Amino acid sequence: MTRDKTSSRRFSKWLVGINVALAWGAIYLGIIYLQAGAVVASGFGFIGLIAGAYMGVGHADYRAFLRSAAGSVFGMSPMTSGPIADGPIAGGGDFPLVDISHQNQEPGAQ
Repeated sequence: MTRDKTSSRRFSKWLVGINVALAWGAIYLGIIYLQAGAVVASGFGFIGLIAGAYMGVGHADYRAFLRSAAGSVFGMSPMTSGPIADGPIAGGGDFPLVDISHQNQEPGAQ
């Protein structure tokens, strides 16, 4: 019997944490040594970039997980066939487990 190893993303968490701490250290030293104009803007930009990239990858992983979970629950791919793909999907496809095809129908079209 084999067990699938789930990713804890431990390495990437440490990598983001260390880089953000170093960026904050550079910002602090830039302010102390009166070089804030050269360091602060790029330091904040770097922090936003690395944190945004980490969260973006996590969001993509979560969406892939939702799609695979929906496929295993319904026995099909949620975006290719079946009742979910036939009607509008809330969130524009971001949340494939939510089916709103029964809403906003014209009167008597049931």
